[in-house]
Amino acid sequence: MNAIFEHLRALYPEADADALQQRIAESFERHAYMPHRPDREWSEKDTLLITYADTLAEPGVAPLHTLADFLEARLKDAFSAVHLLPYFPFTSDDGFAVSSYRDVRPDLGDWGDVSRIAGEFDLMTDLVLNHCSREHPLARRLWSGDASAEPWFHVVDPAMDTSKVVRPRATPLITPLPNDPQGRGVWTTFSDDQLDFNYRNPEVLLEVVDVMAQYVAAGTRLLRLDAVAYLWKEPGTTCIHLPQTHRVVRLLHAILGEYASACRLITETNVPQHENLSYFGTGDEADLVYQFALPSLVLQALHRGSSVYLNRWLRDWPELPPGCTFLNFIASHDGIGVRPVERIVTPEELEDLLQTMRRFGGRISTRVGDDGCEHPYEINITLFDALRGTRFGEDDLQIARMLCAHAILLSLPGIPAFYIHSLLASPNDEEKVRETGRARSVNRGQLNRAELERQLDEPGHPRREMLEALLGLIRLRAMQPAFAPQASMTPLALGSGFLGLVRESPRQKILVLCNITPHSQRVHLDTHPLGQPRTVDDLIGKNRIRVLRRHVELALAPYQCLWLEAGGR
Repeated sequence: MNAIFEHLRALYPEADADALQQRIAESFERHAYMPHRPDREWSEKDTLLITYADTLAEPGVAPLHTLADFLEARLKDAFSAVHLLPYFPFTSDDGFAVSSYRDVRPDLGDWGDVSRIAGEFDLMTDLVLNHCSREHPLARRLWSGDASAEPWFHVVDPAMDTSKVVRPRATPLITPLPNDPQGRGVWTTFSDDQLDFNYRNPEVLLEVVDVMAQYVAAGTRLLRLDAVAYLWKEPGTTCIHLPQTHRVVRLLHAILGEYASACRLITETNVPQHENLSYFGTGDEADLVYQFALPSLVLQALHRGSSVYLNRWLRDWPELPPGCTFLNFIASHDGIGVRPVERIVTPEELEDLLQTMRRFGGRISTRVGDDGCEHPYEINITLFDALRGTRFGEDDLQIARMLCAHAILLSLPGIPAFYIHSLLASPNDEEKVRETGRARSVNRGQLNRAELERQLDEPGHPRREMLEALLGLIRLRAMQPAFAPQASMTPLALGSGFLGLVRESPRQKILVLCNITPHSQRVHLDTHPLGQPRTVDDLIGKNRIRVLRRHVELALAPYQCLWLEAGGR
């Protein structure tokens, strides 16, 4: 019995699993999948850029065309992959309330522009499979009272007990249907403009798979399953991470394995660490999982000047199924989630961090907890402004702190992902927040390309300084086999003011050392992890350091990071 058939029969015992599988095969035949880029294993050369299609704008030019030009001119030799955030027609949530899954927004460009990017980079596309916009044709039918649309959504009685449901938002879970004679409502996990699909109906799954086949045929190599944790609903349960949800992920994994083997699945589950890890399954669910705890842990370490919590977390780094890895990031289009560190950082430390972020212009989004109260969910702030100082206030070490944070990102096992606004040192976009009324807009601004290019060519401008330094680190990392995702990591105990670890592959060892404080520090370092060499090469600073009696004495400037390798390579 093949895996696709098995999963279909388990999810839909009353349906004809053979017929369902045949329709899935027809979707991939109809969309004529052909790999745009060859299949290969992940390596140290892989780095991903996260961006909206319209982050860059220039008059009279389709934003996707502008973005492709910028990527090819400035970033092609540094990034192997691009996460192109939702580029479909939408009505809210900056693209995540999709009104048409099959079309590129006309104001952005067309499928040819998308394929152009897919021809130069491994393209990640969002499969927004939990919900659709109220303006989606099916949702509009439901809203108009068309009973034939009801099976596509969760239409529920207002008296239904939803007290156990885990929410990522503080907004109402059930949105009333207009003029419904029974007073019923529709399930809306994220907002009243995002209606949750009903996956008990196999037609929903088949439609989503057909959309997936279209994206793959257009050049998508990475399919990001947005908000997948909330997919399946069962009365009386938490309605998060249910067995049926994991079964759907395994089914999608099996479908790609059968019909588009060069493609990979990544799950987006902004939840506590142990829950997030469950989406690897046994290697039969997600190929990549976001490392959601990393952004807030790095921010907390640099804010406090202490690696205690970050080091403790690194010591518990899990062993992953073969072929699976993390997508590591410290900033994205969303806020910096704090729920993933609920069991890692004390409430007092977290509140201290939140207070500092408020002083730096951050907003704190909330969710409703099991106790019925609102709890912190994420920090809405650009990373550049989040690192403008520490708990002691602002200072002149903002760029040094940014480089330290990204050096840590680049040093960990997995695929590092950079958000374009971090790469370009963007400050909080207060004007966009005022325009939209949404806290997340603070980190989702649009940039005039001509003005950006002028800034990138201006000596001493923060955008130029940041981009040049980060691209230098990315290119340097790409030449180090010890930073391959599958290379081992051994954390080192060097004191709370440092982060230290050893990365090792069969071809290379690198000792990573970061001063995470705003003060210069000296450290006596045992070179035993590097095999007791006579000299050590500082790869970032391009210095050779003599080893005396198996030790080196190093003076690190505030937030300085070193990648050390045994000399003579």
